[in-house]
Amino acid sequence: AGRDQRAGVSGERADHPQPVPRGGEQQLETLARVADQKAGDARRLGQLPASLAQLVRRPAAEAPDLDRDRLVALLPVGAVEAHGPHLPTSTDRVIALAMAREGARRLRERGWTALLLPPIDYTAAPFAAGFPGTVSVRPETVTALICDVAAALAAQEIRTLAIVNAHLDPTHLGSLYAAL
Repeated sequence: AGRDQRAGVSGERADHPQPVPRGGEQQLETLARVADQKAGDARRLGQLPASLAQLVRRPAAEAPDLDRDRLVALLPVGAVEAHGPHLPTSTDRVIALAMAREGARRLRERGWTALLLPPIDYTAAPFAAGFPGTVSVRPETVTALICDVAAALAAQEIRTLAIVNAHLDPTHLGSLYAAL
């Protein structure tokens, strides 16, 4: 009776949150480090283009050299939200980045260039808003941000934007659909 209906998601009582064990954070950090290392190894071996590097790491002078006819900008989208006592609030970000890296690899195999954009971490997360660590923003904010990013890319003649989403909150999904 004293349990929040959402407590089954994380296995904790809403009125007594459990501390996050360090092991979960370390596991995700290790996975992210391994993914970064694998991407670096693949780049050195010529399997991935240099343009797979995040946009923020590219010199602005390189942007005109990108073949816009075969370019896909990948925008990882996660959330800052509680995932139970064993995982960090950055779980969705880690998953979205891993998905984007794999998508970039597959695009490269098909002759496309992938531009991995910096991830969007803050989004609508009302389902988990009652749990400590969750940061939720208004759905309209998410829609406006996605539209603004797409418009800024379009102004640079980057015509294809793929949203690589790892957050399944229905309100968040509605925000993404509204941006289409």
